[in-house]
Amino acid sequence: MSIEVDLTRADWGAAGPNYATATVPFGSRPGVEAHHTVGTYGVPVDGRRGNEAGRIAKAIQGDHLGRGWADVFYHYMIHRDGTIVELRDVTWKSGPIDYVTVVFPGNYDNLELNDRQKAAFLKLRGRLVAAGVGEKVRRHRDRASVSCPGRSVAAWVGQGFPSPYRSAPAADKAPRGYVTRGDRGDQVREVQREVARLLPGHPDLHDPDGIFGPKTARLVVDAYDLVGLTASDPERPRVGPKSLAAFRAAEPAGTLAEPGFVFEHDVELRSGSEGPAVKELQEALAAYAPDDPDAHDPDGAFGPMTARWAARVMVELGLVSSAPGNPIVGPRTRAALEDELA
Repeated sequence: MSIEVDLTRADWGAAGPNYATATVPFGSRPGVEAHHTVGTYGVPVDGRRGNEAGRIAKAIQGDHLGRGWADVFYHYMIHRDGTIVELRDVTWKSGPIDYVTVVFPGNYDNLELNDRQKAAFLKLRGRLVAAGVGEKVRRHRDRASVSCPGRSVAAWVGQGFPSPYRSAPAADKAPRGYVTRGDRGDQVREVQREVARLLPGHPDLHDPDGIFGPKTARLVVDAYDLVGLTASDPERPRVGPKSLAAFRAAEPAGTLAEPGFVFEHDVELRSGSEGPAVKELQEALAAYAPDDPDAHDPDGAFGPMTARWAARVMVELGLVSSAPGNPIVGPRTRAALEDELA
C-alpha cells in the first residue's frame, strides 16, 4: 500500500537500494518516530526554493548509501515548506525498529518547528493511521541516549503534537454557526475573501459574490488542505468559526520569501581547488566579510588569500575554534553562510 505524499522517490530521482531489508506489515507498526538530520548537506532548509526538498532527499540517500546501509534510514521527510517527501518504501524496516520514521531536515536544537511542518506531520500521520499504522508517536530520544529530534521537535511531540491551528483565536467577525454549499450572504462572502487570500492563482478563484457554489466549495477544500485540516465532506465542505480562524492564521500559498545567497555547488573545497564552485564561495565570502584583509575579487582559484579569508570566516561562524592553515569548506560552512546571508 502506498501513502499519498507530495514528492515520491521517483520525483526526486532516488537511486536503487544497496540491498533489500525485512518488511513490516502496516498493522504491525506501532506508530511514528520523529527525527532530525542536524546537518543539511549544504542544502538550505528555509523553504525558499522549489527543488530544496528533492535536493536534500538525494543528499541524505547519498550519505546513507555511502555508509553501506540498505537505503535511506528514514521513511519520510517533512521539509520546512511543508512538503511531504517519500524517502524509502514504507514497508521496509528502518534498522532495528518497527516504527515508521519521519525526519525534519535541519538542526531543531536551533531551528523552530513551523506550523506548515506541524500540519504536514499531522496530515501524514493521519494517512498512516488510516492505512493501519498504530497511533503512537515517539521521539528518537525516547529509545536512545541522544538529543534527536532536537529541542523544538521534541517539545512539540512531548506536548502531544497539538494542531498549530486548533487554538488559533477566532476573529471578531467570525460567523456564528457554519456556512456550506448552497448558502448565500455576507458570511459566505467573508469565507470567499479568506480563501482567495490563501490561494492566489487558484483555477476556481472568483470575485466574492456571497454564493457558496461549486467553485467556492473546491476553494474551501483546498484551503483546508493548505492549513492541515480535512473537510468532512469534500462535496459540501463546512466553514465555521474555528476553520475560518485557521484560514486567517495561515500564510498564503506561494508567498515564500525570495532567496538570499544559495550555493549551487555541493563540492568540498580546499587550497588548490579551482572553478565555478570556488568562485561561488568567494562571492559568498565577499558578501559576508567584504572588509576582510584578504578579501579580493572572485577569480575561481582557492589560493592563499582565499584560504586565510575562509579560515577567518569559519572562526567567526563558530565552526572552528581557531583559524586552520588549510581550511576545508564543506556543507557545514556553506549552510552557515547561507543562514547568515538569508
